[in-house]
Amino acid sequence: MASGTLEYFVQAANHKDHSQSFSIFEVKTAKIHARSDRWLRTFSEGTQRTYAYHLVDHLRWLKTVNASEETVRLDDLRRYMALCGVDQAGPLGSPWLDGPLSASALQIRAAVLKGYYLDVTSREAINEELQKQLSATRLPTRALKDKQFLAHVSGGDVPANPLAPSAPSRRHPRLMPDGATAALLDCVNTARDRMIVTWLNDSGIRVGELCGLHHADLHLRSDHECGEERLAHFHVVKRSNPNRARAKRGQPARLEHGVIRGGSVRYASPAMVETYLEYLTEEYFQVRGLAVTNLVLVQLQNDIGMPLSTHGVRQMLARAGKRAGAGKVRPHSFRHTWATSLTEASGMPALTAKAGGWASAKTVEETYLHLASSDLVSDSLERVWSRNGT
Repeated sequence: MASGTLEYFVQAANHKDHSQSFSIFEVKTAKIHARSDRWLRTFSEGTQRTYAYHLVDHLRWLKTVNASEETVRLDDLRRYMALCGVDQAGPLGSPWLDGPLSASALQIRAAVLKGYYLDVTSREAINEELQKQLSATRLPTRALKDKQFLAHVSGGDVPANPLAPSAPSRRHPRLMPDGATAALLDCVNTARDRMIVTWLNDSGIRVGELCGLHHADLHLRSDHECGEERLAHFHVVKRSNPNRARAKRGQPARLEHGVIRGGSVRYASPAMVETYLEYLTEEYFQVRGLAVTNLVLVQLQNDIGMPLSTHGVRQMLARAGKRAGAGKVRPHSFRHTWATSLTEASGMPALTAKAGGWASAKTVEETYLHLASSDLVSDSLERVWSRNGT
């Protein structure tokens, strides 16, 4: 939380279709902050939430330093960004936050500030100097030139963000400790929880995607009539759910004659099929009459039959991790570990991207390929040397 006074706060509004929207309220006037609301409405639910919480912190800072959208300068915004990322007091003043933002969070905050101020200054014709500075462009990188060439699009200058810190050259994901998955399976208490651990471990599915799965999305046998994949698989579909669980990216999906087609196709291991059937016959069968939706994962004790939320999964993993001596277990650590193992086994980032639902293989290359590179190089050299008889 920022160290300044809370002149603004973020308020979520629930809608009948189970979606949410997020607005910034002014405490003194008890009204929606109109400037931010116009800009936030242009984004989807998940992005809107993230941007609202980043922007509300900046609006509090503006109030604290007695500045406004009409008067703030680029140097002021750079100072604010520095105060959000420093570890200790320096020539710019005391750190604005209790703890510095991570590199990725600073990148998001820089994008939020640029987008917000470009919208406000152009819409209201104010602070022309700041608008001009934020509209700067830069020469395209070599990677972007290659992408532009392959896509047959213009290779001109690209937008730049003078507020963004330099991005780290390589990300280091948090992986699961060796043997942690087996220990967790021994410590969980229900067939549902064994299914959750197995599905996170074997498919690399995101926790929001897992909690948003419907029974109709699961095609857990070979040569399913959907005709989209020969192996046992399931379809991740972005839809509104009462537990707020949603896929990160939406791909077109359709229901034809009771069969789901489209979406993001993921692969199911034999262990995933086995744990699903175990959960279905031992536990879901007992509470199916109380289930209020077609979601796979439901509450088994309190609020029986209600959809299980991502928060519930995180709590369950935290308790199981403590019992197993694995420390704090995060759902996304399964995905990192799975992606690293698959990339190491195949040596093909594009395959990992397809199986894990990434939009681009570049993300896999930057995040996971370097973790597997030593073994891949070793195996490749051994094959070459044996082929040449050395």
